Amino acid sequence: MAEDPPDPDRRTLAVMDGVLTQVSMALVCLVPTQLAVLFRPGLLRDQLETAADDGRKGVLLAPGPFFVIGLFAALVGITFVTRDAEGAMISMGEDVASAAGAGEFWRVASIALPLFLGALVLGILFFAVAQAWRLDTRSLVASLRAAQYSLPGLLTIVFMTEPASILIGPGGNNGVYEPVLFGAVGLWTGWFHFRLLSAASDAVWTRLGAAASVALVLPALMMLIYF
Repeated sequence: MAEDPPDPDRRTLAVMDGVLTQVSMALVCLVPTQLAVLFRPGLLRDQLETAADDGRKGVLLAPGPFFVIGLFAALVGITFVTRDAEGAMISMGEDVASAAGAGEFWRVASIALPLFLGALVLGILFFAVAQAWRLDTRSLVASLRAAQYSLPGLLTIVFMTEPASILIGPGGNNGVYEPVLFGAVGLWTGWFHFRLLSAASDAVWTRLGAAASVALVLPALMMLIYF
């Protein structure tokens, strides 16, 4: 007896169900992953070398979906938190929110493209540091995936520090006291690198040296944006 042909409407509904389920799971997992990036990056180590089949491990997103969803959420969400604040990243967030509200998604992509390129540069920096200090975790794939985790976390640090920095020192035309910003970025990035891209199998001095290298080089690169 011949089987009935597959119902195209059923396939369409199944695709819709799968997409909505995955998007819902990504949104639910976004906050735990962001908290892990900021405070316990070592929890993400298992997802550096290989991609999970469903894009997550437990409630922790893989770097790819976290980068895309977290970046967009951070850029848009920050405009509701710091409406009267100034700064390069806050201005970018306002542009993304404006373009998204107008349905200009190509404009959103063009605004966010420099951040994707920034993640590539950050991944290459992680890779170069890991190679220089001979860390056990030093593949290019691991470094690029670590950068995809770190950039939304780095932007969170920048968003928080930009308006707060003028409480400590005078802000210039951009309303940011850069020494405070660069110090916060260096400290957090060094902590992130120490916990995620170096392991207990590495000598302590190499772990500290690699983290210190990242903590010094990244703020120096950020000076190109702020000066």
